[in-house]
Amino acid sequence: MSNSEEDAALLDYRFAWRWLLPLCFEHKKELYGFTEKEVEFWQSAHQYDAFPSEPNGAEVSIIVDNQLPEFIQKDTLDRVESYCVMGSADVIAAWARWDSGTFTTVHEYGLLEPKNPRLAVPLGDRQWTSEALSLHRPGRIIARAAMCMLKLCSQFGFDKPLRKKVLRIAVKGADVLPSGAYSLGLDLATSAAMGDFALYFGAEGKKRKTVILPLGSAQTSILKYGESVAARKSLLNEAAALKSLSNTALVTRVPRLLELSNANGQVTLHQSYRARVWAPVRRLKTSASDLLADLSKLNRQELGLEEVLSKIEARFPQGINSQLSDDVAVVKAQLNVLAVTGRSIIGHRSHGDFAPWNISWTKQGLFVFDWEDSKEWDVALGDAFYLVVAPAVQIAGRLSIKDLEMRALSFGRKLSAAAGLGIDDIRVYWSLWLLDRMGMQPHAVYSQLIARLASTWK
Repeated sequence: MSNSEEDAALLDYRFAWRWLLPLCFEHKKELYGFTEKEVEFWQSAHQYDAFPSEPNGAEVSIIVDNQLPEFIQKDTLDRVESYCVMGSADVIAAWARWDSGTFTTVHEYGLLEPKNPRLAVPLGDRQWTSEALSLHRPGRIIARAAMCMLKLCSQFGFDKPLRKKVLRIAVKGADVLPSGAYSLGLDLATSAAMGDFALYFGAEGKKRKTVILPLGSAQTSILKYGESVAARKSLLNEAAALKSLSNTALVTRVPRLLELSNANGQVTLHQSYRARVWAPVRRLKTSASDLLADLSKLNRQELGLEEVLSKIEARFPQGINSQLSDDVAVVKAQLNVLAVTGRSIIGHRSHGDFAPWNISWTKQGLFVFDWEDSKEWDVALGDAFYLVVAPAVQIAGRLSIKDLEMRALSFGRKLSAAAGLGIDDIRVYWSLWLLDRMGMQPHAVYSQLIARLASTWK
């Protein structure tokens, strides 16, 4: 991405909570406390006013970034129709004193983590806060333990740990749905039984999407919303995958596609949702293996190794260092020898991001979500390999490269036997998967695994 694209992606991520702004913020707005680049982002993306209006101007909505309300005169309070403030607990408390109860509808959200928020959690309702905290499952054990403690505290009405960084939205008049809900064009926006919303901002980047969990009686579904070209493409692909899976044996273990909106430069995917419940790790692993075995039966067919290898090579990064280049050359040489003999490769429908955090146990059993990277046909065993390797890539696991390879190959062999794939040389599939991952997501772990494969496959 260019510098300007990176800046836009960063600001899109930082202000992902803007989905929560009520419909009244679609009119006259003023921004306070923002940098020049941030103001440009709000203006270009939402046509918001950059500078304050005259004191006697029309009613406005104001958006403030971590500033105390002293800059607003009391005699101008009448012209402020609504306001949104993001800041520390002290800043938010000052605004609550300033408005003196003039604003009849107030929503507050804890932003977690405070230094780099990824989650907007509604405050004030114990049940909703607890449900919202279930929306994100961190990869690290320590982070998961911290999240469990936050849930426990919220259930007893103690939300101070969630108030280190808060988003406060106040409106004069009756409660309304966020403008983001109205823009969806989905039935959800007209639900009279709607409560509040929890937001998960995803990961910063061009494919970033916002996940929205409606709380209250509609808490059995989520929305995934994206604006960038890459995000829209991912969501459309997931919708197609869910539609395809709805007619298979996996239907009870994957989200159900409820609605899809593709309009106004944004895509919103409305799908079923199930809350996590605790389950033994062994049960999760067994059920995940069973699902992968069933998944391997969908669109199962063989393609020539030469054709498969050419597609992977087309995605491989340019400018890799000389040592990695040598290791890749060794692996490719072995594959090319097999390709000349007319070797075929088994493939089938894949998940594409089969990491532990995309698998959960629910009251209805196993539930596997995030099918954005699913492919109709992909090299067999890739999902099995990623289930083992993903923690090392994303959260720096403790396993050595040797142990990581051993566990991945062991799981791959077990799945091949359970699914009746009949794979005789698992190194071929392991090497194809590693090369493909390096093309999609270059990482030191993949480089080290390729180096080990090259050293043992000569």
